[in-house]
Amino acid sequence: MASSFVLFLILPIHFIICSEFDPSAHRGWHLINDRKCGIRNQLKVFGGENAAIGEFPWAAQFITTKNKDSSSSMCTAAIISDQFVLLAAHCQPKEPYTSVVVAGNVDMNQDSDCGSRTNNCAPPKKTYQVERFFHPDDVFYKDIGLVKIKGRLKFNDFVAPICLEYGELLSKDYAGTEAEFAGWAAYKIDPVTNTTSGPSLLQKFTVPVQNESVCIESMHVIVRNTTSWQKDRKSFICAGSRPDQDISSEDSGGVLAVAQSVAGDIPRFFAVGVAAMHSEVPSIADVYTRVAYYMEWIMDTIANETV
Repeated sequence: MASSFVLFLILPIHFIICSEFDPSAHRGWHLINDRKCGIRNQLKVFGGENAAIGEFPWAAQFITTKNKDSSSSMCTAAIISDQFVLLAAHCQPKEPYTSVVVAGNVDMNQDSDCGSRTNNCAPPKKTYQVERFFHPDDVFYKDIGLVKIKGRLKFNDFVAPICLEYGELLSKDYAGTEAEFAGWAAYKIDPVTNTTSGPSLLQKFTVPVQNESVCIESMHVIVRNTTSWQKDRKSFICAGSRPDQDISSEDSGGVLAVAQSVAGDIPRFFAVGVAAMHSEVPSIADVYTRVAYYMEWIMDTIANETV
């Protein structure tokens, strides 16, 4: 693990209605949506829960180790540029810690992933030290963050960014759309010890995006002690409510991805939500932070921090 402390920055943020902000006109536009963004490698396994190599090339791991007791934890993150990953703000521990980002990994037990049906292998996974962690505001429901790594990612078929929304997608209503999610979730519970164990392989599932009324219901169930989030209802998007297809703690920070085509371009996967909160009630949809709501902050941060 890296030995340096990570700087936690809380930056001022001005929320802009999505339709009023045009990311493609921003000075940092050239830093995101690389030509390889949102494109899936064709080495895909259809069906099942295990993700194939190259199927989610934007999926990364944000691993933290607390200085006090050396305990480690992990969040799923999403690559959005060659220096930044997107994740949930609550992935950052409150206590002093060190952290790294791991990219190009599907099976945590392997340094280099190989296809189960082919002899194709991905390059070895790479670990990057973290330079800074950014968060727009110290409010629990503004659960989105950016991590800047030291060095730069090299994109290939197995490591590539997910696209960020622009144009007509910023105000699109995704209710009823099937979205994809991938993360290294804990999924087995020991009935005796009540402890969980997670898979070594990246897990995937497809979930329906819910409408605003369902999302508000989820927030009322999950967040019972405050209603302060209601003034920022557009900052959430909800998906799920299917048995055994919901997010858990290790999924936090992973992105809800939707395949879309903009202005005649080929279909690409766009990050529409960041996994933030989940309910223990199977019929209640999971809550994701709406990426488009924070696009101006994301663009400003990346542009200001990219040399």
